[in-house]
Amino acid sequence: MARTVDIKQLETFAAPVVAGLGYELCDLEWKHEAGGWILRLFIDGPSGISHEDCVRVSRAVSAELDLADPIAAHYSLEVSSPGLNRPLRAEQDFRRFLGQRARIRTLSSLGSDNPRRNFAGTLRGAESGKVRIDVDGTEFEIDLVAIEKANLEYEY
Repeated sequence: MARTVDIKQLETFAAPVVAGLGYELCDLEWKHEAGGWILRLFIDGPSGISHEDCVRVSRAVSAELDLADPIAAHYSLEVSSPGLNRPLRAEQDFRRFLGQRARIRTLSSLGSDNPRRNFAGTLRGAESGKVRIDVDGTEFEIDLVAIEKANLEYEY
């Protein structure tokens, strides 16, 4: 039986705790996996994330969750780095990584000549609720609200 939680409420609850420790909450997942329910937080910081950073955030968020008790189900809390393919969600995320490669998937197809949902290229701009990405010499402008998923794309 799936236990529903309000992801937005959990983000609203966890983000200030994470920010108060000097980190950024990049993403949050609520998933059922082999061992049960998992609340997974992905955090980032100006100089990356260490194991000690994850432990520090885990302890602080866990204490706050215990007090507020917003989740009725039994679960495990995990805190980790967003990894090389860091998710991009807010306009400031896109601005922070201008000039880097990213992959963007939109909610529906964009464009009339050659409609597409997937864009992989270099981030060129992020302002006024729009993101610009250069894909093989062609620049596309995408509304943030039209983005289903976006991640940095690590270059080997």
